[in-house]
Amino acid sequence: MSIARRLRGANLCKFPIEKDFNASSSRDSKASKRETVKKLVMELKEGQSPLPLTPRCLKAISSVLKLAEYKAGSAYLAEAKLWHLEEGFEWSTVLERMMKMCKRALDRGRGPRKKAPEVPETAWSKKVLAPLLKAQAMVRFAKETFLFAMVWLLREIELAMFDTSDLRFDFQGKKVTLIWRESKTDQSREGCSRVLQCNCKGACGETCPFRISLDLVSKVEKLNGTNSALCLDKKLEKASKGLVIKAWATALGTHVTGHSARRTGALRYVRSGWAISQIAYLGRWKSNVVYSYAEEALAELAVNNFKVDSQWGRNAKESVGETSPDWGE
Repeated sequence: MSIARRLRGANLCKFPIEKDFNASSSRDSKASKRETVKKLVMELKEGQSPLPLTPRCLKAISSVLKLAEYKAGSAYLAEAKLWHLEEGFEWSTVLERMMKMCKRALDRGRGPRKKAPEVPETAWSKKVLAPLLKAQAMVRFAKETFLFAMVWLLREIELAMFDTSDLRFDFQGKKVTLIWRESKTDQSREGCSRVLQCNCKGACGETCPFRISLDLVSKVEKLNGTNSALCLDKKLEKASKGLVIKAWATALGTHVTGHSARRTGALRYVRSGWAISQIAYLGRWKSNVVYSYAEEALAELAVNNFKVDSQWGRNAKESVGETSPDWGE
């Protein structure tokens, strides 16, 4: 009751619960779409109240998105609907019909979706000192953080959430556990973790997840102590997204986005013979998006080719489901 009285007295425009309407990893993207939609509607309805939306307004928004060649035009239109509803206006059957027609038109002839650039193996496997030193001046251990995100299938926004205490090492079994304190696939916060192990014969290879994880944690803790963020700028503070991506691009010598490490890792795992179920589990995919990675990678391979990379994949029998995969759990 005391909390209720405080909220009542504060006369809030925005309630605390609203920050948890969306997961932190999707909050910025959703806010950006909402802001774009608002600006677009106000431009189209200059001098008029932007809401409620009308069938004519939906057609105008869709036309602009189509002419501007927005690949995700349907997502912006869906955000316009949510804005309309959240402001307390009714969504009529006429509006719903127009929404379906506009979405269909936006998706027609859209072509392939825009994808984050994949980083070729020649970029992340080579060691050229000059770009690494230049990247180090922006973000400490830029290449190491990219490799870490690649083997764990992380977006940059997820990588930024981790610190060194989120990893557990089993040195005897050469296994490493990564623990998510917050994940949009774990809304109830029951706990989300994944385990990877060393499958190398002899010394750990450069793509060994145990080696990559231990290397990054050791370097970060030596520089900044325990419980340190994994992504640090030159002042040893948590690096911003823009700075991390700029440092990755510098260290690797190629264009990247915040999704490049995740996409690069997923494609690499598919080509190496991992089962789709393994990749989906590690990447925490609960939708069919993972199949688009599989289709893209397999399109480059002969369908009956089951050759597997010894450092990344399993054996051929496991890749086609003849034995049960060992996820190290």
